Amino acid sequence: MGANIVSLHIIPIYDFSTLPFKYNANWSIHQPEFELQVETTEGQVSWFVCRDILNDGKLYVILPCFVDAPWKAPVLETRGSAETGLVEFNKEAFAKKLASQLSLEFCTWSVFLHGLVKIRAFALNVDPNEGVIQPCLLTDNENFDEAEYGNWCLADWRLYDFAQWSHNDELCRLIGDYVQDQPQEWVHPKFDYWAQAKEDFDVLLACAMSLQEPEFLKFLDRFDLSDDFEFGVFHAHDENRECNFVRNENQDLSVLMKQSD
Repeated sequence: MGANIVSLHIIPIYDFSTLPFKYNANWSIHQPEFELQVETTEGQVSWFVCRDILNDGKLYVILPCFVDAPWKAPVLETRGSAETGLVEFNKEAFAKKLASQLSLEFCTWSVFLHGLVKIRAFALNVDPNEGVIQPCLLTDNENFDEAEYGNWCLADWRLYDFAQWSHNDELCRLIGDYVQDQPQEWVHPKFDYWAQAKEDFDVLLACAMSLQEPEFLKFLDRFDLSDDFEFGVFHAHDENRECNFVRNENQDLSVLMKQSD
């Protein structure tokens, strides 16, 4: 391989449904027995390997795995050719990546805020079409008129959009790629003054899922939370913050209505 091998990891594969490229590789015919993770001084590679039972059990590589090693499910995967295929959005993989990223932010900010303020709410303001995910914290020391505007007036929170990566990050680019060029013809009954791509709402649900990830919740506990603490996930076009996608009653996408011509 042209580099010194540091370690080898052999991981058996039992569930073929979890393998990558599920729309572009026929795993039912070529079933890998294990993933071989090779760590070198230059980095890591990941291969799917099988034995040829008709050739003295000789090992051979079915398909090099070009995603991260050790292998992780890709957030976006093309079904079919790049030109004509459909893009599959893996909500579970996205939620885990976003939860990990938010955890790192919390690890930093909790040092500055612990013991000084209580956190009343955490919200994500999301605009998939623009590739924007804005984390926001509401403290018990705010300046806006909550009685007039309500507590979800995110842009008036002191810690609105506190992350440095909210507009230019891998996950932001991924959601932008997912909804790109999709017809914006679907409306949600709770904010039907804006038409969105149907894929927008998949992203909103994935963001809500990220707030239930154990890694995220572990770091959330580093803050002093108020007794009435709550989560919010909103589409940026929902100006009145009427549809919080954290709530179960707002996660049924069958209520979406196609905008009439």
